[in-house]
Amino acid sequence: MIDSPKQELRKLWMLELQVTLKCEELDKIESQVNRVSRWAVDERVQGGRSGHEDLLMKLIDLRQDANKMIDELIDEKKRVQTIIDQIDDPMLAEILIERYFECRTWPEIAINTHSSERNIYRMHGKALQAYGEKMAVNGSVARVTMD
Repeated sequence: MIDSPKQELRKLWMLELQVTLKCEELDKIESQVNRVSRWAVDERVQGGRSGHEDLLMKLIDLRQDANKMIDELIDEKKRVQTIIDQIDDPMLAEILIERYFECRTWPEIAINTHSSERNIYRMHGKALQAYGEKMAVNGSVARVTMD
């Protein structure tokens, strides 16, 4: 199945949210590790790793996973931004950026653009159409999903 413009942009939005959640999880675990490290000064057993070292190893693995996700997000944003930059109407481009890059709600976008929510819905449809046209020109339509 070929991704529609909305599906493609929605994937970007979901990736952004996943990265945000991963970073929040990392912050939480780092905080726990820092608390444990204050208490576990000398718990090391001869020849083995302490529980604190295990936590640190898990934290390192999580950080590597987060970094991979962030790299993927940055690459995807660059690719999508290149297509959005080709949209002639700056208001349509702004709606896509606010919705899919900044994960804003429809009411937030309406306030930011000094427009009604109903008008934003209408313009979003036009923005998706313009994005789809630029996708086709750039060959992005050739991306196939396994969904």
